[in-house]
Amino acid sequence: MHLKRLLPILVLGSAGCATNYLPPQAPPPPLWDGESGFRVDAHSLRVNEGVKRPGDVIVEHDAQLKRTGLVLETVRLRNPYGVEMIIPEGAKAFATNFTLTTGPRRVAQEINPIEWCAFLPRGINDKKPGPQSVCIFWENEQRARYTESEVGEFAFQPGLPPTGMPGPVPKIEEAPVDFDLDFTRRLRIGAIGADTVTLELTVTDGTASSYPSRETYNWKPDGTFIYLLGDDAIVLTRSADRQTVDVRLRDPEPVAISPNVTEYTVVLELLVGTHGLVKEARVLQSSGLAHVDALAVNRAENDLKLEPFMENGRRVEKRGRFPVKVRVEK
Repeated sequence: MHLKRLLPILVLGSAGCATNYLPPQAPPPPLWDGESGFRVDAHSLRVNEGVKRPGDVIVEHDAQLKRTGLVLETVRLRNPYGVEMIIPEGAKAFATNFTLTTGPRRVAQEINPIEWCAFLPRGINDKKPGPQSVCIFWENEQRARYTESEVGEFAFQPGLPPTGMPGPVPKIEEAPVDFDLDFTRRLRIGAIGADTVTLELTVTDGTASSYPSRETYNWKPDGTFIYLLGDDAIVLTRSADRQTVDVRLRDPEPVAISPNVTEYTVVLELLVGTHGLVKEARVLQSSGLAHVDALAVNRAENDLKLEPFMENGRRVEKRGRFPVKVRVEK
């Protein structure tokens, strides 16, 4: 399910007045400015190796919202259909990227604030069969615009039509908030061509997904493409009939530090406690040498202290994927 299908705006007399949105003429305050969206947990990489077809997911990461907050005062207004929209005090909210839409088009504007979306578990009037998000677009210090998602949708990438319901600028306190949702960023095969491969990136909460962002890459002359993820490399190999690709996580290669010293990388899965100490370690990707793998596990369990995982502003015990480097003398 995609999440850009926002309710159309109509002007229905007593239902309310949906007037044209006015792009901001002054820079927004800090609450409505800066970065938003999702951050990816680099240690949660999961690669689905093997033969894959268009539509198949090849890489996954855990993701978290970068900015969250709480609505401090109840906001009441009516949507274009006359239905009361209630954003209650204490409603959870998240910041996302602003998108102004005109029909099927996206429109850039000179001053481009973020938007805040209040997540309402039972919809805009607490009577719906599923959740809705009401997204609030900052216009100036006195006025904002409100638009709602369809029932059952999390507003990953909401867009504001050229009209919207005007209302007050809500009072929001930026703070860690737990939405009780597990977000995952996924990379999947979009299309396989003779010369190119298209990959699609989405974010999902397990029930609905964002619209994919697409990138097209050229195959190398040998029919391979290497997708780099930090220190990791995902190797895609095109089949002869161009119907599938073979997906492999490339093993870390040893590096010669000097004529007598070689550095190996062993990828471990570590259970990291709330104080950053490693409770368990196991090999995910071997160096190819058993004694080097054993040295990496021993170092992780006895010497490493890591930054603990954080979720919604709290330390949590969690498993993650960590490369550990081991230098060996000849």
